[in-house]
Amino acid sequence: MYIVAHRGAEDLELENTMAAFRAAPPADAFELDVHASLDNQLVVIHDRTAARVAAPDSPHRDSPIASLTLEEIRQIRLSNGEGVPTLQEVLDATTLPIQVEIKAPGAVTPLAQLFRDQPEQLGRILFICFIDAALVELIDRLPDARVG
Repeated sequence: MYIVAHRGAEDLELENTMAAFRAAPPADAFELDVHASLDNQLVVIHDRTAARVAAPDSPHRDSPIASLTLEEIRQIRLSNGEGVPTLQEVLDATTLPIQVEIKAPGAVTPLAQLFRDQPEQLGRILFICFIDAALVELIDRLPDARVG
């Protein structure tokens, strides 16, 4: 059996947070969701806004992630006190295989660039998406990417 921790260990910690990813072992892998910011930075969050997971008084909690710069996203406080992580931060802090769910087509170009710049990370990544065109574009830009 192969166990994938959905959004990290979301049953133990707030989904898509560093705490959830640190708690993912003993799972074999974990899944996360990625969006691109206005300035094409890759951030790990499920919804198009942070409203569902942000602290009630957090700035930018109701703004679409795609309309915010990374600097603005860094101001968002999640309900567990953490900030919204970048994909790079997750890659740097973890060693498990990762299923990266592309939540919006705007994330494809920065994803392809990130993994062209860090090909050593690509072997631990499986890209998934409910938008078939996004996976086709990713394979065009990053032929060695594994998709599912």
